[in-house]
Amino acid sequence: MNNQGRSEGSNEKHANTHDVEEQSPTRPVNYAPNSELRATIETRVQIALERQRTGQPLTFEDVMALDYEDALRHLRLQQQNQSQNDQQKQEEDNKNNNNSNNNN
Repeated sequence: MNNQGRSEGSNEKHANTHDVEEQSPTRPVNYAPNSELRATIETRVQIALERQRTGQPLTFEDVMALDYEDALRHLRLQQQNQSQNDQQKQEEDNKNNNNSNNNN
């Protein structure tokens, strides 16, 4: 009996962890909440893009600014895709619920 209780507890713990992971909301992340910092980053990105366009060598700060911009673009795209997937799933669920209600 004791062994059975232990295995149930460990399975239960795993199930709870899994549930928490599924239920955790996806929130947009604001990587530059301070408007002054955001303006500085945007300026660095513009400088880096101009240097890249004119063929000038990029500094470390330029590369970091471009990496930051690329990471934010990727994050926004990922969030947009997630929103679209959530919306499609919600529409399908609503359609299935309507079909189920019509059958009753």
